[in-house]
Amino acid sequence: MAGIFALVYTGAEVRFCTNAAYLLKYSVCPTASRALITFKRITMKISNRIYLLLAAFTFITLTGCDSTNTEDEAPDVIPSEVFSLPVDLFNQTTAKNEMPGVNFTAAALRVWPVSLIISANLIIPSITTISALEADPVFQDGAWVWSASAASGAQSIGYTLSATRNGDATTWSMRITTTDPASGDALENFELFSAETSQNGAVGSWQLFYYLDGASANVLNASYATGDTEKTITFSIPQSAAQSAGDSVEYRENGTARSFVWQQVSEAITHDVSWDATTNEGSISATNFNGGTMGCWDTSLEDAACSPS
Repeated sequence: MAGIFALVYTGAEVRFCTNAAYLLKYSVCPTASRALITFKRITMKISNRIYLLLAAFTFITLTGCDSTNTEDEAPDVIPSEVFSLPVDLFNQTTAKNEMPGVNFTAAALRVWPVSLIISANLIIPSITTISALEADPVFQDGAWVWSASAASGAQSIGYTLSATRNGDATTWSMRITTTDPASGDALENFELFSAETSQNGAVGSWQLFYYLDGASANVLNASYATGDTEKTITFSIPQSAAQSAGDSVEYRENGTARSFVWQQVSEAITHDVSWDATTNEGSISATNFNGGTMGCWDTSLEDAACSPS
């Protein structure tokens, strides 16, 4: 029986075999061939944009403008850490094709592919945010603005990150001007992502947009809260998505404790994976695994009895 792994890209999904042997060899069920082709097609489109942006930020040229500053300091930029999913325990183990216990394997085969797709979507907002930190902002028309332009071969790109304070909150917008590599369409002031953050940037939310099939498409949303030892990030597929609308992943840190909760709304399935970042011990509870009963693993990733709650 196949389990559904929905991609955050609108209209694409891949059916992964629940058989561990298939997944550990990076294979998919035969019924997934059409979806896999669709995934590769969309991934190529996204990759072209990523490579263009990477080239652009490598040869970045800042383009400031004269203005009269009426605020002393620019607001804190969205922390780059909210554009990441640090689940290396599962990624590295799966990539090495190691054969741990059944419980850890079941957890890895949920965390690894889902985090991989989410992380692919986070590359562009992460790069643009980090790049903004290197630019000198100017205050104009009531907003702080980071502007840049660059060229790589025949391609050129300009981008503007703006921040407007609204009381204790800050509203952000990243807009780009370039030519879409996939379609050749001119993108003028296209909004790549929008966000709202608290005054210190520790709490906020953002929405990611891609240019797909001739229009702007909201492909991923997120909300986050960060602290000295705690962090929570929730990624969700927009309600407007053609597939898996409302599905979400919540990643949480509390000291060395980690958790990854994937909810498939349309399938009424919840996957709850928890582990310790230091010892690697962990557990999995999933609607479609082990009859819903929690399964645990030890420091060697082998099956172990679960400790009483």
